[in-house]
Amino acid sequence: MDEAIIDRRQTDQIVFTLEPMWPLSELHARWRELENRAEASFFQSWDWIGCWIAEAQIAPRVLVGRGAKDIVALGLLQPSRPHHLSLKRTDALLLHHLGEKEKDALTIVYNGFLIDRDVSLQAVQKAIDFLFIHKSAPAFHKNNHRLDELYLRGVPQQYEQYAHAPGTRQVLLSRNRSWKVDLDDIRTSNRGYIEHLSANTRYQIRRAIRLYKLRGKIVAKRAGNVDEALGYYDALKEVSTEYWARRGRTSSFAYPFFERFHRRLIYDCVPRGTVELMRVTAGSQLIGYLYNFTHKGWIYAYQCAFVFEADPKYKPGLVAHALCIEQHLREGAKIYDFLAGYSRYKTNLGMPGLDMLDIVLQRPGLSLTVENYLRRAKRALWRAIAKRSTFEPGLDTFTSPLTTTQ
Repeated sequence: MDEAIIDRRQTDQIVFTLEPMWPLSELHARWRELENRAEASFFQSWDWIGCWIAEAQIAPRVLVGRGAKDIVALGLLQPSRPHHLSLKRTDALLLHHLGEKEKDALTIVYNGFLIDRDVSLQAVQKAIDFLFIHKSAPAFHKNNHRLDELYLRGVPQQYEQYAHAPGTRQVLLSRNRSWKVDLDDIRTSNRGYIEHLSANTRYQIRRAIRLYKLRGKIVAKRAGNVDEALGYYDALKEVSTEYWARRGRTSSFAYPFFERFHRRLIYDCVPRGTVELMRVTAGSQLIGYLYNFTHKGWIYAYQCAFVFEADPKYKPGLVAHALCIEQHLREGAKIYDFLAGYSRYKTNLGMPGLDMLDIVLQRPGLSLTVENYLRRAKRALWRAIAKRSTFEPGLDTFTSPLTTTQ
């Protein structure tokens, strides 16, 4: 094992170090302890991070920010040497992802360094400063003395302000709007959730519910144990795979790592109540499945699969999500989050939330400058094509040097 990095920078009472992977039991304990003091998302929780480390079988570097008494910042950084258009490799660090298409099919959002809630988000910038300013921080191999790139995938829009370091440039690889429902606001209004939607959406949901009721009672059932949850997951996988196959595309379930990760996540987290799978039916007929994460009152609608019919009056997505939202409204949740990416049902059922960004910080160089110019040209061409088509896209999304998005 490498020796711990001893080069340090103390800024605003925080001392940063980049250390070899800790024993998993120690990392688990320290991460959970800081998680309790942080405004962390599910994707920053040990439920997600611990499963990711175990299933990927990796030993990332541990970025640690220590305050006067406690650890106040943690992040796991995976060393990588990505290819670029010039065929040049750079020395990079990746925050909570691996730079491999198969393994990054998990789609992490609300990513970021785990930060004590009493510490300003400026700690993010100080951590990044440390990584780029201190020559010994990356420690890729004996002959390398500096970090070329830092990849921040699926981070919230605030990172655009704080992801800077002297001598680097910030490159935005993608921006995707998220969509959410503020359940606390709905409670204070003394009106049901559906009453907050547009007249057209209300009409579509109510008409679809009347049609489904002709088949029998509509039931949204949450899996009650791990075995039932895994059964729902298998059925969701089947519906989703068939849906994308009809469109000539491959679903994320085709990646073995994706499959192994989610089975482990369900097995570990259903008993803790931080993962839920729901089946929605009308009589004996299936409407769809929902696969959600729950964390500190926040519901993350991670994946869904619906049975679409020839008659467009049936709206399985609108109905299933509306029923699930109503259930979480009764149970006291705070936010129902559709996560990032454009879909019509998200815009109909939710309000705009934070943008999710893929950002890379780079040391300037000719080859990377040319690559960034070509990336901007590709974005401009994509926008021009989108404006001329009838397709209604979301915000800009395009391929990063590390992964291919579907």
